[in-house]
Amino acid sequence: MRPRLLKPLAEATSPPITVVTGPPGSGKTTLLSQYAAAEPGRAAFYSFSNGSVDPEKALTDIHGLLADCTGLAPAPTIAGSLFAVVEQLTFPVTLVLDDVHLIEGTPMQATVSRLAAMLPRRGRLLIAARTSPDWLVATLRDGIDLKQLTAEDLRFRSWEVEQLFGLHYKEPLPPEDAAALCRETEGWAAGLQMFYLSTSGKSLAERKRAVAELWGKASLLTSYLTATVLAGLPAEIVEFMVQTSAIVDLDPLACDRFLDRTDSAEILEELAGRQLFTIRTDAYRYRYHAVLQGQLETMLVSRMSAKAAQQLYRRAAVALQDVGRDQAAVRAWIRAGDWGAAEQIRQRLNRSSKAGATSNAETDRGAVPSGLETDPWVRMSEAHQLLADGRLAAAREAYRQAEVDFIDPAARKRCRTERLAVEAFLGIGAPYAQERSRDWAIRLRAATRAQPSRLWQETDIEASDGWRLAATIAAMLDGNFVAGSEIASHLLDSGSDGMRLAGRFLTAIASGIGGNLDSVADLDEVALDAEAVGQLWISRLASAQRGFFDPSAAAAAGSLVAASDASGDQWGALFAALAQAIGVALDEGESMPLFDDVVERAENLDAAVIKCWALAFQSWTAARAHLPEAHDLVRRADESARLAGVGAARAVVWYAEAELDPSSAGRLRALAGEIAARNGWGNRVALAGAAGLLPAIPQSRAPEEEPAAKLRCLGGFSLELHGEDAPWRALRPRVAAMLRLLALHMGKGVHEERIIDALWPDQPPERGRHSLQAAVSSLRHELEPSRSRGEPSIVERVGESYALRLPEPCQIDLIEFRQAIDEWHRLRLDAAPADHQLPVLARALAAYTGELLPEDGPAEWVVEEREQLRLDAAEAATALAAIHHDAGDATAAIRAAERALRIDSSHDQAWRVLLAAHEERGDVAAVERVRRRYTTMLDELGIPATPPS
Repeated sequence: MRPRLLKPLAEATSPPITVVTGPPGSGKTTLLSQYAAAEPGRAAFYSFSNGSVDPEKALTDIHGLLADCTGLAPAPTIAGSLFAVVEQLTFPVTLVLDDVHLIEGTPMQATVSRLAAMLPRRGRLLIAARTSPDWLVATLRDGIDLKQLTAEDLRFRSWEVEQLFGLHYKEPLPPEDAAALCRETEGWAAGLQMFYLSTSGKSLAERKRAVAELWGKASLLTSYLTATVLAGLPAEIVEFMVQTSAIVDLDPLACDRFLDRTDSAEILEELAGRQLFTIRTDAYRYRYHAVLQGQLETMLVSRMSAKAAQQLYRRAAVALQDVGRDQAAVRAWIRAGDWGAAEQIRQRLNRSSKAGATSNAETDRGAVPSGLETDPWVRMSEAHQLLADGRLAAAREAYRQAEVDFIDPAARKRCRTERLAVEAFLGIGAPYAQERSRDWAIRLRAATRAQPSRLWQETDIEASDGWRLAATIAAMLDGNFVAGSEIASHLLDSGSDGMRLAGRFLTAIASGIGGNLDSVADLDEVALDAEAVGQLWISRLASAQRGFFDPSAAAAAGSLVAASDASGDQWGALFAALAQAIGVALDEGESMPLFDDVVERAENLDAAVIKCWALAFQSWTAARAHLPEAHDLVRRADESARLAGVGAARAVVWYAEAELDPSSAGRLRALAGEIAARNGWGNRVALAGAAGLLPAIPQSRAPEEEPAAKLRCLGGFSLELHGEDAPWRALRPRVAAMLRLLALHMGKGVHEERIIDALWPDQPPERGRHSLQAAVSSLRHELEPSRSRGEPSIVERVGESYALRLPEPCQIDLIEFRQAIDEWHRLRLDAAPADHQLPVLARALAAYTGELLPEDGPAEWVVEEREQLRLDAAEAATALAAIHHDAGDATAAIRAAERALRIDSSHDQAWRVLLAAHEERGDVAAVERVRRRYTTMLDELGIPATPPS
């Protein structure tokens, strides 16, 4: 019994006519039969589905029912006698007619219309139908009240589901399971009944599990939908419904584009009008009832391969975006497995919402579709983005909510698997179970606790990208960068942007550990690329690891520790803190408190493997400085390495012991050196520093003479003299600006009037000249404090000009870039082959690490040269992309083209090479994203959109 619906029907004030409409199984018949049973002698119930809608039989049956209520003898079964019985009613009687939609267009339609006109004077009429009987409403006289109950009214609420199973079925469900069942069936009466039939007599645990596995190919719900909804429809309409289930937000225009047809609006309107589980959500859109949506999507994906299903969802996403349904496209991109495309849309929508929304009719059409704001696929996208930002706790909550909301068992299982992996890194779950898990992420978590060698040695090189990633990280945690580099190389050809980024990052780390310091530039590029696609965790990590190879970057690693902490990224903060501590130790700074911090972080995360490395480096740092606690730290580090099962970390401890025990130094260093050589540790890795403790290992290139000066103007100004940072940061702003102006024209004289016009334009000539002379004096004093009067200065006066003269040999990025660009232009004019141009272009782009002197903003003296260098760099990157594309290396072409567009987003040829490279790889989604990005760029420039081809 449902008091919420029955009580209003029984009230004396209830309207004389009530029409109940809803799809099959929505509970219409049950509600009306319960009402009739509760009104014995005052209600006559008749269903047109009991046999035939033959007028004579129907008249006879209805006549007999009314006669029973009035106590009159049956009269001849003709319409007139039926109306006569109605005229003789002396007390209110309710005639209940079920399945009235079956008589539409038959002679009985006119009879029921006349009854509707007569009964309100002496009784009441209750009618149930799948669709609203407009023919009946049109015949009613003015003044006759009409009440309508729809499918929304009939829908069970969660508390009614709880009462249904507890009081009626006598098999209660806990409130949370009743709510889940209500949500997944949208309160559909038939769905609830069939769930009861399929679980009756089972234990509570089994019924709870059945709630989580409601949908499946063999379920009663599936059978009911197939028999009552789909079986009665033409095959082409069923196919339309199955295909458009990929759309979800059923915009007729999107359906037309997706299916290449023009009649979607008519089909959807008919389905909604016939109450076939198709619901109009606004003036433009429709959706299928959740139960039907789940069934249709199950039918859709079960008849094709996983790859084919992804391609289909990609087409659906493109169709939705074409008509402005970006929110719905998010879900489709996620179903297609393209999390990057989904996140790009989400970020754009977030930016738009922050900028303010309008409320006109056109923009309202782009509002969040009904049901999608809490769609589990969208929640799962949020979880993925939170993961990309390193926010594990928040990601876990998003996964938990998505898992609860999923109807599809396969999707729920996938969500649960990813949630368990996140929980493993949060320290939730049994370590023993993790060591035996078949999930790569969970096994990787176990490898941070102990024995990382197990994971990488047991992983097949032909395994999935996930297992390759886990094996690479495990090998590096084990200290084996030779194995790590080999495994990581296979990730570079992955079909996933995230996996390729991870592969590039780990390859750069292994290369740097091996002694190739060019990998620092690779880390910078990875950081930029990762940030561009929203992989902030990788971006922060790549930036932080520069401190491991470059002591001058250790301070930056420290700021990334704080940034990671602020975002809740505990693991990112741990690795950034380790890089900072090692960088400071190499620079012979005060690193002991930093290592204490790393150890504490590792202990809090139960990451014994990272802890053992931190202790090993800390013991070496303490031994090198001959600190009193060095002996205790060596013992602690050795024990930690043994317990964690990381033999390579003990090699670091042996170097520390060699510092403390000169008599055993040779043997210990030999043992450690053997491990270092075997595992791919180069001369410049961590321990080497200035101490040169590791044995000489052949490098990939001959050692070069260390420059006496290093000047960088691209991507930010820096100056080193004789291996030390020049104290230019202590200069007053105008003096520092003069240094940068002279650096821009390195080796060439800059006339004093030009310097004065650039830096002191508002001063009179004599005052400006005095300011210039004072600035030169201050500059010489800070940069050359020990220079004697009369000795040559790096700030040289030549007549009325000043020039910057650095000691030789010197390394100047601006000169390296210009020379490489000039050489490339010569090669191109000479029609040199691509393999001759390739290394020159690579050299130019390695030198171009960012725009010229960003510290000086829009200063006139730098803007023109900055723009020219930017255009040269974009042209070089585009040429490099074209060479890679012509050589058939689509991955390298994409990387170079994206670099060109980061430098100059309007470079048309770079867009075309990027598009061609993605097309060559057959990446349909990427092609569409490139086209959209190109169109957006043109829109921003105010140019009519013409997608590249």
